[in-house]
Amino acid sequence: MRDSSVYNNSQPISDTSLEVLQPAQPRGTKVDTINAEIIKDLSSFKKLEPEWDDLLEKSEGTIYSSFNWIFGWWKHFGENAYRTLSIVVLRKNDRVICIAPLYIGETRVFNFSLQKRLRLMGDGASIYGSWGYRDTYGRSDFLDILCDVDFEDEVVEPLFEAIEQLAKDNRIDHLNFEHINDRSFVKRKLFPFLDTNERLTSTIKETDVCPTIHLNNDFDEYLMELSSSSRRKLRTSLKAETKKDGYEVSEVSKPAEVDNEINILIQMHQSRWNDLGYPGAFFDTRFEHFIKEFAQAAQKKGQLWFKIAKDKKGHCATRLAFKFKGRYYDYLTSFDYDAPSSKYRPGIGLLTHMIKDAFENDGRSVELLRGDEAYKFDLTSDVHKNWSWKVSFKEERNKLLTILTDAVSLLTFTVLKEATLFQVQKNLHNSLKALVEYPRVRYEMLKYKYQDD
Repeated sequence: MRDSSVYNNSQPISDTSLEVLQPAQPRGTKVDTINAEIIKDLSSFKKLEPEWDDLLEKSEGTIYSSFNWIFGWWKHFGENAYRTLSIVVLRKNDRVICIAPLYIGETRVFNFSLQKRLRLMGDGASIYGSWGYRDTYGRSDFLDILCDVDFEDEVVEPLFEAIEQLAKDNRIDHLNFEHINDRSFVKRKLFPFLDTNERLTSTIKETDVCPTIHLNNDFDEYLMELSSSSRRKLRTSLKAETKKDGYEVSEVSKPAEVDNEINILIQMHQSRWNDLGYPGAFFDTRFEHFIKEFAQAAQKKGQLWFKIAKDKKGHCATRLAFKFKGRYYDYLTSFDYDAPSSKYRPGIGLLTHMIKDAFENDGRSVELLRGDEAYKFDLTSDVHKNWSWKVSFKEERNKLLTILTDAVSLLTFTVLKEATLFQVQKNLHNSLKALVEYPRVRYEMLKYKYQDD
């Protein structure tokens, strides 16, 4: 086998959007080489789609690593003046065996660069992140680097060397990876490899619990494994479909229906969160455009699970999930607290439908995603964890700049967060009343937060 630890920068090939890193080869020997290239523009990114989808099938990647998700995220959230596309692609004998969907995020003040970070695409979706400040807010529950399972061990070292060379060429300060799940290639393979590297400072911390329902046996046996109170809740929700004051469940199966039903989901979702004083996920209209586009693409590929519940008043709950390689990702839900059928918890009824559907279609799991909401632990005791991982490529030179960047980011985040919360009250009331409601609502939020802690 060749020594894959030595890479030399070549001159960029004729397409300036690609930078090729060639492996050194011992003279007179025939070896299988792993070549790295860096994709830097949208056109080359788009051309990667067939190879990306093929690699996804050969990897342990999730729906959040699919081409449509990552490309859509970059289109709606990622592309701006403070971010540079930097996708690392590794090939062996012209076959793509690894894709690291990276971008460079930069913080600048008066055109002076304070910090550059290497990030996974799919992470960093807040409005203030578009201004170049550090942003850990994501619409993607799990992020990862795609790798063919047959090459996971072989690819780790050349992948890291390509990333390190990218960092050196672009004067990157840190690698910041968010939403790294226990099951990811990054957590299983890349993190242990870098954690032994004495030249770099690597830190990792737990950020989220992600409850998961593993689908063994059948639905009836699954119910019997639950506590009696949890089992009763699910059965009550299902029985409500036969009651006069209950609800009916239907599937959103036609492309023409998807956008309209998402509009209703948005309306209920926003109404609920705005009443609590929060902006809601769709306060940022980019998310609406993104999720509609992705849902339509998922529907065409048979990857969309979307059901609604209606009672005598109309829509009382909706639930949207994605299906991929036997996993059901419970992504969005909304419900009407004032609906006549709300006592039957139609949102939980729809989730029960999803679990049944997953069993009937030989699913592997139902992913309840990030968050420790109580209802999730009524349904499962199995959890995975998400992690935040940081690697520092530079040492003393940037310690002061790192402190300054974090301080500026925190200040910017706080100011914009409070401005957004005030805007919510302004949208609900007139400007004068918003001045009264805003401090009252913020007090209630903080009181609830510290009581919960």
